[in-house]
Amino acid sequence: RLLEIQDFFSEEADEILDTLVEIGEPAIQPLIEDYLGCEDVYYGEELTFEISQALGAIGQPAIKALITALDSENGFIHSNSARALGQIGDRQAIEPLKNAIHKYESYAALYGLAQIGGDDVAQFLLGLLESEKFEKASIIGWLGHTQSDLVFESLKQALEDDDPEVRRSAVWSLRTLNQQRAIDLLVSLLNDPDYGVQYATAIVLVTDFRDNRAAPFFA
Repeated sequence: RLLEIQDFFSEEADEILDTLVEIGEPAIQPLIEDYLGCEDVYYGEELTFEISQALGAIGQPAIKALITALDSENGFIHSNSARALGQIGDRQAIEPLKNAIHKYESYAALYGLAQIGGDDVAQFLLGLLESEKFEKASIIGWLGHTQSDLVFESLKQALEDDDPEVRRSAVWSLRTLNQQRAIDLLVSLLNDPDYGVQYATAIVLVTDFRDNRAAPFFA
């Protein structure tokens, strides 16, 4: 068992995880047992992350166990389960993740949900923009992951928000959405009063959209 390994960061631990991923579905039960047994382990944060990544790599057969783990009182287990469900990307995780968002006000569940994406997820996240439970910048930052055309106008509006953190999040989100119609909007932000917004915009324009109008920023 992973919990019995003296040095979790050893090659031995990596080899065990790789082997369990190769085994696939039959390995889910021992992985879950170790996963849920991390509460009393001093390196629980790292261990739960590594096991959740392994479960995510196994994929669809691990979904039921990860959904159950969303209700763990251990924050590491809950958060990593939500991220693993997003990694798998199966739509049967959408409703459990929505429930976790409402029940726990979970940012990790928001991220996992955004990773699954689609118009229905986009509409749900857009509906949360008016909520005071979550930071607007965080939701804006995840909208691009939905890969839905429904989020473009909200991201466009967010580029003019009074809060520079929201504007920066919109820039990164447009990067993830990766639509050419965003280029001219981003170019206008090269003169934003906030240096962080300028820098994020220049990076996105140069590295993702190959637009040389941002080149002088790095001169």
